[in-house]
Amino acid sequence: MKSTHTINSNMRFYHFAVQGLAALLVIFILSSCASKPTTKITSRSDDVSEEILSYALSLKGTPYRWGKSSPDEGFDCSGFVWHVYRQYGYSIPRTAAQIAYQLPEVETQDRRPGDLLVFNLGDKPFAHVGLYLGNDSFIHASSGKAASVTVSNLDTPYWWGRFAGVRRPLR
Repeated sequence: MKSTHTINSNMRFYHFAVQGLAALLVIFILSSCASKPTTKITSRSDDVSEEILSYALSLKGTPYRWGKSSPDEGFDCSGFVWHVYRQYGYSIPRTAAQIAYQLPEVETQDRRPGDLLVFNLGDKPFAHVGLYLGNDSFIHASSGKAASVTVSNLDTPYWWGRFAGVRRPLR
């Protein structure tokens, strides 16, 4: 007959083994989701980009409001880009993570005005999104010091350190 100590030791061993297998499974699933092939896409006319950028800039100063997506109520980051692109007949996902996973990825050096920039914040991947204006500037709804739609520069340690990639909306 096995002692209580032996049974408890065996139970702890099996508990840790099951936890280890579960952790490996989660890592495998997440790593397979994170890899996304980069494709070269050039399907948006410069005329539309100019209109989109002009409209986006007209919303500068609109208050930041989590979960909102209209000039009247305010914007969160993804609500802002969702609203802007919707005005021009585009259907893009509503959250920053959905944008990152569902829209085509573009090489950083191939970014163009009108592309979307995605950022990691803290331990949250793809938690912020902004609209690229060119010359390393982008417009976004910031919950930070500005607490509104504002223009920022990608070439600052804060934003470059959190930069996670470029996505291009397609019709």
